[in-house]
Amino acid sequence: MVQFIDSLEEPAQTLYRRKKTSAYIFDLDGTIIDSDVLLLNAWKHGLHRLGKKIEDQEIMKYFGMCTEDIARLLLVDDTRNIDNLMKYRDEYFDANWKDLVEPMPGSADVLSYLNERGFGIAISSSNPNERIRMILKRFRLDEYVDVIIGRDDVERGKPDPDLVTEAAKRLGVPTANCNYIGDSVYDVIAGRRAGSRTVLFVSRPIRIESLEVRPDRVVYALVDLKQIV
Repeated sequence: MVQFIDSLEEPAQTLYRRKKTSAYIFDLDGTIIDSDVLLLNAWKHGLHRLGKKIEDQEIMKYFGMCTEDIARLLLVDDTRNIDNLMKYRDEYFDANWKDLVEPMPGSADVLSYLNERGFGIAISSSNPNERIRMILKRFRLDEYVDVIIGRDDVERGKPDPDLVTEAAKRLGVPTANCNYIGDSVYDVIAGRRAGSRTVLFVSRPIRIESLEVRPDRVVYALVDLKQIV
């Protein structure tokens, strides 16, 4: 199902018809791959190593931001351990993702569909570039992707727009002609700041009306993206 979000100026459907889409830029975690449980456990593992416990929802509300920013927010009272927390988190994730992460249902289908129709496709994620490449290759999704942008390729992470603008630049298209698809409010903010159209993929429970920034569209399954091509 595709849901249009009303604009203050004109309906989102009208905006979509007015602009030509040349490319699709996707977030990775929680969008192309189903990794939220592992990410949560990786953060909890790191916090446990530091003798700390934080509620799951308090951790997950920051999902979508870059690792360093999440670590800073979780350790506001212990900034000397930010690097250690990121290290423990990354070690846990890297040791377990091959066994515990799967492609999100419909990811290969929609990437293939867009690729066959000549759209530029980018994966733009807060993960390091090399990790993104390994994950895409393992699930044979790399063959559909033209550009990969990781956190180490840009100056600032989400919700700043750098990941989106750099992907559009390397695809050779204006950001206004890109759809940016992600599963968090930080994706929506980053896409808006970049000047792209935004699609929120709801892969976990979320109250749309509570979002600080509204996406242009909402989809509840990746295959629903075919309806807006």
